[in-house]
Amino acid sequence: MCIQIAKSSLLSGPQLLMRVIVFYAAHVQLIVLSVVPSSVRAYQIHYQYNPLIFEIIVEASRLLMVLLAVYFGNMSPGKIYRVQTWKSLFQKLISRTSSMKNSDWIQAVVSYMLLMAIIGLFNLIIGSFITSSALVYFIKNITVIPITLLSVLKLIRWISF
Repeated sequence: MCIQIAKSSLLSGPQLLMRVIVFYAAHVQLIVLSVVPSSVRAYQIHYQYNPLIFEIIVEASRLLMVLLAVYFGNMSPGKIYRVQTWKSLFQKLISRTSSMKNSDWIQAVVSYMLLMAIIGLFNLIIGSFITSSALVYFIKNITVIPITLLSVLKLIRWISF
């Protein structure tokens, strides 16, 4: 049974990556928000300047990106700033994740490992073609990190598409 799940996961890994990329590209708000940590990281690398406020900005923008992705990925009917919208959304998410079977978790882990291998390869390609470390950090922070975060949200069923 585990082998059968692993085989189907190998096929779903690249599919997952394409779905995540399409989801990311379809929500311009997520891309625009990704520019914030990307720019901050590039600035930090280029000028070798790393105050605590920069870390707060980077992590807060990533947290906001995750919240927006969850909101967009569930097509929530409520307004984004209402507490009731988020209460009902998280109740739905927790029940969806808790209903996952063991085979679903195995498939999620195998798909995630394959996805990380593909993203790791992309990481190496970026690093080998671009000589400016600030530009490398900018590109990775606008592509690799958001796609990784969205993949995890998809695998634990917090976003659906």
